[in-house]
Amino acid sequence: MSWMKSNYHLAALGGSVLVLGGLGYLGYSGNASVNEELAISPVPKKNNTAVEGGDLAEGLIKTVSEDDLVVQRKTSTGRPVNLFTSVDLYTRVGQPNELLDLLKIPPVHPPIPNQWWVDHRLDVTWSDAPFKDADGDGFNNREEFLAKTNPNDPQEVGDLITKLEVAELEADLWRLEFRALLSSGGAQMRFFYKKHGGRQESNDPGPGNPVEPGGSIFGEDPGKGRFKLLKIEKRKEQSAVGEIDRPYATFEDLRPNKAGRTYELPENPKDDRRRGQYELRETTFADYTAVFRLNALGEEGNPFKVEENGTFALPSGGAEKNYKFSGVKLDEQRQPTHVEVEYVRQGETKTLLIPIPKSST
Repeated sequence: MSWMKSNYHLAALGGSVLVLGGLGYLGYSGNASVNEELAISPVPKKNNTAVEGGDLAEGLIKTVSEDDLVVQRKTSTGRPVNLFTSVDLYTRVGQPNELLDLLKIPPVHPPIPNQWWVDHRLDVTWSDAPFKDADGDGFNNREEFLAKTNPNDPQEVGDLITKLEVAELEADLWRLEFRALLSSGGAQMRFFYKKHGGRQESNDPGPGNPVEPGGSIFGEDPGKGRFKLLKIEKRKEQSAVGEIDRPYATFEDLRPNKAGRTYELPENPKDDRRRGQYELRETTFADYTAVFRLNALGEEGNPFKVEENGTFALPSGGAEKNYKFSGVKLDEQRQPTHVEVEYVRQGETKTLLIPIPKSST
């Protein structure tokens, strides 16, 4: 539907002060002030025109036959018009006799100036006009204005990272335990693993299969080849029975997206509680996978997964993976609250924290 047809009706501006009055001045209608404001110049003749005035007629036919009129002139107040385009006037609610020109009154939807609505042929009379999406690209009118993009062109969009959301956060939980320091100098280790939506598994080689510093911790799944024991050292700690030397094991995560990450674990003998020396300590970690959704460019129905520390493109099928899922923020109860995404703008690395829906945690 053309812009003229879609705007010539009565429509209340709910929550604001204007209603569309359906009034206008027609170009060359006999109103001298409007004719002067339009300032339309005569169309020159072509030397090869067979019929006098034929070029003018051809231009007029093209103008009135188009679905959406091409802007050819602007009035002295900056309103874009065509030869046969009327000018909308408005009235205040309760004051139907006071005609208002949109370009001569304060902004209806601050901070967007009224001129912007006129320039882009958008209906200002809706109370939620700033949040409408004229071209269906996922960016509403207010976002298009702030990004200085064309609200009628789906190819012109703002920064896509602002339209990225977390649909779900998947967490594969795991816990590595340093069960005991053996007389050989090696460590007895145990591993627990629970894949997202799955059942818990465990790997306990027992004291007969000690892990020596510098060696791989587990030879079978779960956890096969994932961890490397770096060192074992004793640290002095206070306990219920006085100062003790407590063994600590430092191990490295060899998972590709976590390579180089290290952890420290205190020794956790099975009889900790009976001996009363120190409390049983357990540390649980997670391998996170974020399910992202881009709410723009028609990608709303195409969620995509990215592992922690993995890179991705926007849209997801793009060749340039300029974004990185760099981590997860936890609250005091160690519950995930935000996904952290890194990207570069104008040579500067920026970080965006995207909330995680509570239903996914």
